[in-house]
Amino acid sequence: MTTPPRTTSSPHSSPSAGSSELTAPEEVELKLVVRGENPADTLAAISRLVQLGDARLGPPRRLSMHDLYWDTPERVLGASHVSLRLRTVDGAMLLTTKGATQVNGGLFRRRELELPADRAGWKRIRGALRVEGIKLRNQTADSPRPVDWLSAAGLVVTQDRVTGRTLRVAYQGERAIAEIACDVTRFNFGGRTADYHEVEVEQLSADAPVRSLGRALVARFPGQLEPARIGKYARGLQLERELAEREGAG
Repeated sequence: MTTPPRTTSSPHSSPSAGSSELTAPEEVELKLVVRGENPADTLAAISRLVQLGDARLGPPRRLSMHDLYWDTPERVLGASHVSLRLRTVDGAMLLTTKGATQVNGGLFRRRELELPADRAGWKRIRGALRVEGIKLRNQTADSPRPVDWLSAAGLVVTQDRVTGRTLRVAYQGERAIAEIACDVTRFNFGGRTADYHEVEVEQLSADAPVRSLGRALVARFPGQLEPARIGKYARGLQLERELAEREGAG
């Protein structure tokens, strides 16, 4: 969830040693779906909190993120439980690949590699995918645009979404323990759109009480928040199917 690139890799493995970079950094976050007739009002109220349980909340930071998800036309990445995202956030571009997700009561765990969307970053991402058994087209684009590199590799966009995020850092004393993101996401399905509201509580330290922070939010806003069962990407695919079914029924 955090915006700085995640460039660390496991001290016990490297791509050259035949081990995937996705065995290293782990993203741990609690996801809460915002329910009710006025989800935007709930997010606005959360973004104004100064305290959550025993944690102090830092000042809000607002971000605008444009995410493009990519896969082969045959959906090889999806079948391998791997995702590939190109994110533009406040002018900076990042490439992220994530492994299979473990979900338990709204808590999501997955391995990820996030790097600047430059040629060096793309080379590392390709290497990580290769070790996962995902072989892309061996072609390059003589272009400065990352979208052209991905297209040349035989990838297509499978999801296009824009998220307005209000980000707060939770502190215990002076130690940052978690990030709390209030997200309003608009999925773009050709000429159609669907909006989705969510809160993410991401662990910044190994002992961060993300579940306790989530419980404090649910208690503070009863009936308006519930643990997510699927991530944003899967949610977008679900919303797209539901929209197509409604249009077909009409």
